[in-house]
Amino acid sequence: MSDTEEDPTAGSGDEEEEINPPPPVPEPNVLTVEGVATALSLLCKSGTGLQHAYTRADLSSRKLTDVSVLKEFVFLRYVDVSDNELDALEILSSLPELITANADNNRLDSLALASCAFLQVLSVQHNRIEQLAEFSFQPRLEKLNLSHNMLGALQLPQLPCLRSLDLRGNKITSLEGLSLPCLVSLDLSDNQLTSLNGIAQLAALTQLRAQGNQIATLEGLRLARLETLNLRDNAIEGIDQLQNLSGAPQLKTAELEGNPVAEDADYRVETLVAARTLEVLDEDGFEEDERAEATQLHRQRESERQAKQAEQRLTEGTQELLSPEPE
Repeated sequence: MSDTEEDPTAGSGDEEEEINPPPPVPEPNVLTVEGVATALSLLCKSGTGLQHAYTRADLSSRKLTDVSVLKEFVFLRYVDVSDNELDALEILSSLPELITANADNNRLDSLALASCAFLQVLSVQHNRIEQLAEFSFQPRLEKLNLSHNMLGALQLPQLPCLRSLDLRGNKITSLEGLSLPCLVSLDLSDNQLTSLNGIAQLAALTQLRAQGNQIATLEGLRLARLETLNLRDNAIEGIDQLQNLSGAPQLKTAELEGNPVAEDADYRVETLVAARTLEVLDEDGFEEDERAEATQLHRQRESERQAKQAEQRLTEGTQELLSPEPE
C-alpha cells in the first residue's frame, strides 16, 4: 500500500464511544442439600433450646447461582455466600434466626431483603447495587457494608440500631434524607459529593471519612460528637472554610491534606483556632509554638467578637430610646 493510500481500517472521523459489553451470564449452578451439608459448622442449641443444630454455613467461592435450598435450614445464624454468582438475596429473609450475612462479590443489582428480626451484620460490597428501594426495615442491624457498588442516591429504610455504614466507592452525590440516629461511623470515600449538607442529621456520629470526593465547602458540618474527620483529596479552598470546623467541638483528629486550603501558610494554625480540641492534623501533632499562636488568635478574635456584640447592643438600645413613643 502506498503512502497516500488510505488504510480501510482507519477511523473515518469522530471515534465511537467505547461500550463495555455486559458481563457473561454464568452457567446455572444450584445449591443442593448435599452441598449445604458440606458447609455446616458451629453446633448450637436451637431457638427453642430443645435440640441442637448447625448454625453456620460457609458457601463462599462455589460459583453458585441459586441458594434457594437454604430455606430448609431454618436454624442458620451465620451465612457466607460471598464470591459467587448470585443475583438475589431474598432467600435469606426465610432464615428466622439469621444474625450475620456476607454476600460480597456477587452479581446483585439491588438489595431486596425483607425484614430479618435478628440480623446484626450485613456485607454486600463489590456488587452492582444501584438502588435500595426493596431493602426493608431491619430492627437490629448494627453494621452495613455497601461499599464498591453503583449507588447514586441513598434510600435507606429505618435502621434504628445501625452504628457502622460503609459506602465507599459508589456514585453518591447527596446526603439529604440520611437519618440514622445511632450511627457512629460513616465512610463516604471515593464518591461524588460536593458538600456535607445533610450530615448534621447524624447526631451520634464520631467518625467520618469522605476522602476522594469533590467537596468544596465545610458548611453544614455540625456534629457535636465527631472525633475523627478525613477529608483528604477534595476541593476545599479558602482559609475561611476552616471556621466551619468549630461545628465539631470534640474533634481530635483531622486529615485535610490534598485540598487547596492545605497549601495556605496559615493552614495549620487556622485549623487549630477553629478546632480547639484538635490533637493531630494530617498525621502530625502540633508544636508548642503553633498551639500558642492559635490560642492568642482565638482570644483576640473572641475579644473582638464580644466587643462587636456589645457595640451592637448599645446601638440597638440607643435607637430604642430615641424612637418616638406611640400615641
